[in-house]
Amino acid sequence: MIKRFINQNVKLSWLADKIVNFLEQHNFEMIFGELPDNEGFQIIAYNSPSLKIKGYLEITVKGADSNFTIDFNFQDKSGGLKPIFLTTMFGFGYTLLQRLKANDTLTKIEKEFWRYIDSVLIF
Repeated sequence: MIKRFINQNVKLSWLADKIVNFLEQHNFEMIFGELPDNEGFQIIAYNSPSLKIKGYLEITVKGADSNFTIDFNFQDKSGGLKPIFLTTMFGFGYTLLQRLKANDTLTKIEKEFWRYIDSVLIF
């Protein structure tokens, strides 16, 4: 999901610190990088006990200090549904249940992330 923020007047480096703090609270491991031409930054977050599926969060902030966008994406690395159909009926049910739980957890983390961003940008 992408959100646009206009007339915020915040330093993107300060916002980066706040996003890293949020991810640290959820015990994510992270890779942080700046985008070319100082357009913003990108954070890859992975291996959190809160997220029990193969994949990672990709958070990209682009723009200037007053007008910017935040893109929150989940990149799934589980290989799609093909491996699921190769399992037994018991395995299929278990795998499907694990994916549903993981998707529920991901939805909760994303909602919490956006609430956190909104609360930090108020100050």
